[in-house]
Amino acid sequence: MSDNGEKDIQVQCPTCKKEKMIKVPNYIFDNKKVGNIKIQIYKGICCEHQFILFLNKKAEIRGYETIDMNIDLSEVEESRSKDKIYLRDLLKTYGNYAVSCVIHSILLNIPIIILRTKYEGSRASEFTSLFNKFLPNTPNKKMMIVSNILEMEYQKAKIEDVLVINPTGIIINTPWKDIQLNFENNIVNEALKIIDDSTQTYIIQEAVAVLFKDAEFIKAIIDKEEILEDDIKRKIAFNFSHELSNKQLDLLKQILEHRYKSNVKRIKNRLLSKLDNGLW
Repeated sequence: MSDNGEKDIQVQCPTCKKEKMIKVPNYIFDNKKVGNIKIQIYKGICCEHQFILFLNKKAEIRGYETIDMNIDLSEVEESRSKDKIYLRDLLKTYGNYAVSCVIHSILLNIPIIILRTKYEGSRASEFTSLFNKFLPNTPNKKMMIVSNILEMEYQKAKIEDVLVINPTGIIINTPWKDIQLNFENNIVNEALKIIDDSTQTYIIQEAVAVLFKDAEFIKAIIDKEEILEDDIKRKIAFNFSHELSNKQLDLLKQILEHRYKSNVKRIKNRLLSKLDNGLW
């Protein structure tokens, strides 16, 4: 229980409708500016399903999202390293949804704040080292900024365009438009197929490198002209021999907007373009 108390939140599973009362620290709502607070409800907390709970700053439920992370955290063991943090340490401590948010923040080049209790020392350097290893080694590599501050410091801090995660994995602040984190979840699942911790990091790095290559290809186009989403998909398929889904394109748009500062409004939807042009 936090020093400032907790709020009781009655949650309902969106799949089976079973209800359960959970407790959420008050300070999470005290320093909330915009957007939703996101809490992963694990299997066994409410029922046999896991889902994401969305709360506003007034502690009102704004909705739920069913998730299928395909990760059994009971089978994930923490590493025995005292001076390094690995992927499985993140999963065990903060949960798979929080880890997916971390990877998403890294893709968008958005700073990360991970809160800690007064009983924990700062591990900012270890977090920073691991998160930057998720990025491909390129000449123009942008280093991630990671802070590991006390919960009590967060209450006084000015939080804006940063990802904020509390010590139990509650997502307090996400400075991006909510989209499904399929790519992030999938690469975590792929990495966990490998036993070696360092190789897990390499698997994520390679997947991110491919994604950035797609983003840079699209950036070169929209820096010069407008293009339809369908045409982007065709060009990616022709030049790189892989398909882009709508969800992957949504992710690429966010990467282009935040990491590359590109004008994503130049990417047009065919139907909306026809409506804008008065053809319908």
